Amino acid sequence: KSHAKRPDRMWPFLGCFKLVRASITLPLPPVTRLLSDSARKVPKELIWELRKATGYPISKCREALVACSNEMNEARKWLAMEAEKEGWAKVEKLKSRKTSEGLIALTTTNNMGSMIEVNCETDFVARNEAFQAFVNSAAKAFHLRLLSNRIRTAHFSGNDLASLPIERSGTLGNLLVDLTAKLSENIVLRRGCCLGAENAASVIGYAHLGVPKSYSGLACDIGKYGALVSIEGGDERLGSRVGMQIVGKKPKGIQSCVGGDCDGEEWLLSQEYLFESGFTVGGVLEREKAVVHAFLRYECGEEENDK
Repeated sequence: KSHAKRPDRMWPFLGCFKLVRASITLPLPPVTRLLSDSARKVPKELIWELRKATGYPISKCREALVACSNEMNEARKWLAMEAEKEGWAKVEKLKSRKTSEGLIALTTTNNMGSMIEVNCETDFVARNEAFQAFVNSAAKAFHLRLLSNRIRTAHFSGNDLASLPIERSGTLGNLLVDLTAKLSENIVLRRGCCLGAENAASVIGYAHLGVPKSYSGLACDIGKYGALVSIEGGDERLGSRVGMQIVGKKPKGIQSCVGGDCDGEEWLLSQEYLFESGFTVGGVLEREKAVVHAFLRYECGEEENDK
């Protein structure tokens, strides 16, 4: 018998091969392969530079540089637009979260001092440079507005602070939205106050547990506690120590003689002076020929009924 393959017997197999080949679909390349090399490859140095300049997360900085073909200025604009879109949504989403951390910031100029409180959720964010810079900007804007309007002694709500104008940002409230988008925490402008002094008196401020402005480049003093003291006589060192006394011992007033009782640790003049054992604050002030006219004290995160 001949072993030559007959062409008519091969046709069925050839037909099956064609069907199988037609059913095979090769996978498409990933979308990222369609991007140009300049868009996909973002130098780490650029990412860190943008991160340092804006404070946004590394992932967002990379996304901005990819979208802008590694153009730094365009990437910053892209981030600003994204922050504005995402910011208000984030504020609404986060506003129910508890804010017991944050910072007190105070500023003094001769015979007037001001103080604000800005709250956040965690101590980690309170130590963040972007948060501290915001607190600094808020304190500066608040103090300048008080000086321009010649306001001496008053108390202000968070809404009052949010309406303050800020150069290039509209209002302090707009700047707050941007910061919320950056840090992904509920951040609240809680309150502000100012204290004026008359005649020969001056206002001295003290902030505790903060970053000294000589090291941080800030224009104000920031900390977890703050005090403003209107004091006449003595020197600046005495005024600062009285501020420390107020922060540490939390007096509820200068002195009260209701019912003939002028003593008690809850009153400033009757408290033992922290810096000289055996002396009261009143005794030291009398010796130094100084008088405390008024004071204000803030403690970060304190409840209203704790004041």
